[in-house]
Amino acid sequence: MPPPPPPPPPPPQEPVVFDASVLQHQANLPSQFIWPEHEKPCLEPPELAIPPIDFRKLHLWRSVGGLEACSATEAHECMNKFFGKQLAEKPAQRKIGEQYGYASSFTGRFSSKLPWKETLSFRYCADNQSSNIVQEYFLNVMGEEFEEFGKVYQEYCEAMNTLSLGIMELLGVFVDEKWHSVTPDPEAFVVNIGDTFMALSNGIFKSCLHRAVVNSATVRKSLAFFLCPKMDKVVKPPNTLVDYKNPRVYPDFTWSALSEFTQKHYRADMKTLDVFTTWLQQRNNWEGTKNTSPC
Repeated sequence: MPPPPPPPPPPPQEPVVFDASVLQHQANLPSQFIWPEHEKPCLEPPELAIPPIDFRKLHLWRSVGGLEACSATEAHECMNKFFGKQLAEKPAQRKIGEQYGYASSFTGRFSSKLPWKETLSFRYCADNQSSNIVQEYFLNVMGEEFEEFGKVYQEYCEAMNTLSLGIMELLGVFVDEKWHSVTPDPEAFVVNIGDTFMALSNGIFKSCLHRAVVNSATVRKSLAFFLCPKMDKVVKPPNTLVDYKNPRVYPDFTWSALSEFTQKHYRADMKTLDVFTTWLQQRNNWEGTKNTSPC
């Protein structure tokens, strides 16, 4: 007697649509947004003391002055207007694999441990040929209604670009095996070293896993500025950081390769750079085998 046929596969789960204006009024939180107990924030995490640095005392007055000229208050006001809109009214909906535009949580990419967040990402470039790239993005992609937004964020990015030249190597935070809280300071920025800088320093500086902890009473807003190399720029540490006592930790890679990995193949976490290294080596080996002709 032949074995019984296998049971039919379960029906595909409908992807959740993240619309905070709707979900916040539901009695129960969708299961996709519920995280394991061991990953939930504790009620009273230890506080991490991060020293503030006043760059006016480090002869960087122009950088600080430029930042003050670009009002962070205006940037937050634009943020409130955009994210206060209904989901259908938010333009530039980002597709899977894209880097820029509006995205609601990780819906479409993942089905569990979804963050309760919305993001609006856009590219800034300091090259003269791309001098108004932010302003043009808001006008051409998002529409005339957002023209003023573009002006505000163009100025903000220009100020942050100038400031980043002075602070990118001065402050890094790494906390091992324990979550700490950082008290918000509306007059300061927290500088976090990421995976790219970790690779540039040959592992000397450590990338810091971070998260925004939210509550049910107050909306949390984050205004972030990511400093990234050009897409085709090879990321590798300077020769002075590599010797027989300190061999290379990570292989050469381009920003476009790392971006592709995190956008299409892997959900970023503390192991991103190690898993990316393995993925990159396997891909390079496969391409080398593919291009090898038989004798």
